[in-house]
Amino acid sequence: MSDLKSRLVEAVQGANAQHRTTPAEAQAFGGGFSLDDTANNPAPTAKKAAVLVACVPNPEPSVVLTVRAQGVPQHAGQVALPGGRHHPGEAFPNETALREAHEEVGLDPLDAESLGVLLPVATLTGYAVTPVVAWVDRPVQLAPQEREVSQIFHWPLVDVLNPERYSTHRLSVPTPGRVMHYRIWRLQAGQWPIWGATAEILAQLAHRWRGRTSSSVAWR
Repeated sequence: MSDLKSRLVEAVQGANAQHRTTPAEAQAFGGGFSLDDTANNPAPTAKKAAVLVACVPNPEPSVVLTVRAQGVPQHAGQVALPGGRHHPGEAFPNETALREAHEEVGLDPLDAESLGVLLPVATLTGYAVTPVVAWVDRPVQLAPQEREVSQIFHWPLVDVLNPERYSTHRLSVPTPGRVMHYRIWRLQAGQWPIWGATAEILAQLAHRWRGRTSSSVAWR
């Protein structure tokens, strides 16, 4: 699995690290996209948050995902990456993502090695979410923090890193004086719909993977 880890590092930290997907590129990146606006870019006033894209190599390479508890004030019942809002005094984004993952799923920060960060993703709730990609090299026992997480599950990296698994649709939201156009991402998954900011973050990782490595997602 060391080859998988090194390829993830190359994808996350590669020369295209500051490159956003253009409309032309996105047209070949999964389904029929409508990317003629920039409304998904975080506003300067957006609240800072971070999530952890925890890649677990055993027994099958996968990403740790959660289902949000029904009682949380935002995104109840939705699939999410472990994460949350930045706290004053902590190094952003790594400490934020690791602290939140520890609180939500019980992942010891010492068990997660940061491989780098992806570009921030804007949410409709006013956050700029910075993803931290991490490698968890040994078996860990995860447990949901019941007030925030109802379930933990793993989704195979072979699907996460496959651009053909993603699609988007366009959402138009009327606001005073103008209509805002948003891209809503979706990852074709199993029983849990993976969409919105979570799917957009994983799609960004898939785009980096395709751009910096072989087009094949096989690593065995």
